[in-house]
Amino acid sequence: MEQCRTILAAGIQHDLRPKLHADQLSDGGGAALGAEMGAVSADHLDFVSDTGIAALARAGVTAVLLPGAAFFLGAGRSAPARKLLDSGVHVALSTDLNPGSSPTENLWLMATMGCCTLRMTVAEAIRAVTCEAARALAREGEVGSLEIGKKADILILENRSHAEIPYHYGVNPVTRVFKSGKCVSSKEPNSKEQPCG
Repeated sequence: MEQCRTILAAGIQHDLRPKLHADQLSDGGGAALGAEMGAVSADHLDFVSDTGIAALARAGVTAVLLPGAAFFLGAGRSAPARKLLDSGVHVALSTDLNPGSSPTENLWLMATMGCCTLRMTVAEAIRAVTCEAARALAREGEVGSLEIGKKADILILENRSHAEIPYHYGVNPVTRVFKSGKCVSSKEPNSKEQPCG
């Protein structure tokens, strides 16, 4: 733990705000360390303790939950999203895309897992992949929600209701992609993606 603290402190001296891979396979005190060091996020948290959850809430550190890793590794345990949320911790969801423990880039599936495995509501899961995800990168002032003054990075989905996002899992519902307000990709439902015309 002291080695981690030393490395994180050195990064802070060079204006690098910490992001921690914490408490994935056991409670190693990573969440509490992230809170102590003012981390932007603590990621994984499958074995986070009640003490760690309280520390994250007090410090305003975002919890990034990665249910795809627990699923792929057959860990049999997932992060306590409900307890984190009920304790006032900001919760983001992500894929943890990597070839060793979570070889998927399907963020929509993570939203489904957030609801079905982590007991999040649909609204909490959508927040977790949008504005809370931006917060986990310290970019909540620029992206993550539709607000005046933020970049107009927008996805148009084929869903008729927000509740369909986690319900119709394993597919890509995106029909149009806007980056800084300009359409960069478009497809009609059930057809190939193409540049905007």
